[in-house]
Amino acid sequence: MTARPDTRWGRLGILALLLAAGCTNLTETDSGVATLQLLTPIQPILQLGDTARIIARALDNSGEDVSATIEWRAPDSTLTVDSTGLVTADSEGTGRVQARSGSLISDFITFTIILRPDTLVLVGSSTVQVPAVQDSTPALVARLDSHHLGDTLPASGGTIIYQIVDPVFPDPFLRSVELTGQVLIDTVTTGAAGTPITPVQLWRVDGRPSPDSAIVEIRAARFQGTEVVPGSGQRFIVHFEN
Repeated sequence: MTARPDTRWGRLGILALLLAAGCTNLTETDSGVATLQLLTPIQPILQLGDTARIIARALDNSGEDVSATIEWRAPDSTLTVDSTGLVTADSEGTGRVQARSGSLISDFITFTIILRPDTLVLVGSSTVQVPAVQDSTPALVARLDSHHLGDTLPASGGTIIYQIVDPVFPDPFLRSVELTGQVLIDTVTTGAAGTPITPVQLWRVDGRPSPDSAIVEIRAARFQGTEVVPGSGQRFIVHFEN
């Protein structure tokens, strides 16, 4: 029963750490701490080298703040935590963090650590031809890569944004083409190969004449920020036969 914060992430989840039923002599520590309250990120996901701060509050039986020493522990080699609750992602995988104040010990907070996306790659040809007898393109495949320790590895767990940038539809309800899921813009998560788990295609809209061509732009940003991944802005050019 915990909670997780990185103040840069905005939204916080709050869960009180209560004592396990049946324990004795743990209703209150010598310092008067009855409960630990932790604030943590809603999504405890870090990219290699990123940090997140867990904020801990010690409360008495009335829910008032108590001055108390909070100790931190990270039993896994994938991450480290310092004396202030600052977590640093050191290697890919999952890692746990635990807080303690006197006799009170929190549940583990588990972080997922993913590779940092360094390049967005357009896979295959950037020009796609759609015959008149077909309703959609093949999958429009892009890949996130990470350059780690001299190797180039697929970056799973990242996100790629696909957006139809041409034609522009002043009224989206009158669109003549759309992406998988009947949208004009979509954010998809990458799998183990660094490519979208759910394939993205460009579709004709039934009952409306298709344009001669359409452009789908791809882009990506690094987790915990707005830093654009190099390779963003590449485009698929789609030609429709009618």
